[in-house]
Amino acid sequence: MKKYRLILAIFVTMLTFLVTGCSQSGITGTGSSEKVTLALDVQAGQTFKLVMSTEQDIKTKIMGMSNDAHQEMDFYVQYDVIGPKDEGTEMKVTFNRIKYKIESPIIGTLVDYDSESGEPAEGNPMATAMADGMAGMIGRSFNIVMSKQGEILNVTGTEELYGSVGNDIPPQYQGDNLGKTIQGMMTIFPEVQVGVGDTWGVESDLSGEFPLKMATTYKVEGIDATTVYLNIDSDISVKKSRAESEQDSIKMEGTQGGIMEVDRLTGMVLKADLDQDITGEIEAGRMKAPIEISSRVTIDSYE
Repeated sequence: MKKYRLILAIFVTMLTFLVTGCSQSGITGTGSSEKVTLALDVQAGQTFKLVMSTEQDIKTKIMGMSNDAHQEMDFYVQYDVIGPKDEGTEMKVTFNRIKYKIESPIIGTLVDYDSESGEPAEGNPMATAMADGMAGMIGRSFNIVMSKQGEILNVTGTEELYGSVGNDIPPQYQGDNLGKTIQGMMTIFPEVQVGVGDTWGVESDLSGEFPLKMATTYKVEGIDATTVYLNIDSDISVKKSRAESEQDSIKMEGTQGGIMEVDRLTGMVLKADLDQDITGEIEAGRMKAPIEISSRVTIDSYE
């Protein structure tokens, strides 16, 4: 049962890091008379620091017994602008700090970790193995190239990041998923100017062990001299059918909604406050469990 809960926790972590994606639909709505161009416009030498914080309540039942959990995650990420490259802008991305905590009313603390303390993760050995894997990412960097529309075009330099922790890195930080994970702190912009009332759509997916898809509609709610305010409305679906050689299957669907503030000058996200509600069923081995996940995801700057 403990192994089941850990598999579930790793999977749930993936849900919180996919806010935007890789393809978009056109603008709809008439919009206000004031139009703005939303685009990534950063200069070499600039540094941006964003922290993504997540709180989740996970409700499941295994063999008729409640197995609820509470999970908290904080990822402090630094972006250093290197300059133009190919068709976009290159940035160095560094994980400066990671906080990770999972609690269960029945078992107690499964893992409690803060990289800033310099102490190893404490709690359930299986859960701490994942936290220890993420600990190896602290202070290590890789590079991304982003288009003017905010889409991550390329990810390089992950060999150093992976070399220190190997297979202990959770799936969402491996291969192409690493770029999609970081994409969650960005916004993909339309190619035309927008005003208050205008909307555009973005479709995204996270491949890997638990394929996740998200269809998001952005709506411009307000514009001032420094900030563009966006409303976010998403539909989420996760489906993994059981293959002959596999033991796990997932079927889930839900919604995400909230607000995001974007710097009008640079195109970087300033703040976000999102709520996710997801329901479905997860099957591990011969155990089937209904699941409900309520999450709050915030993005903010830090010093």
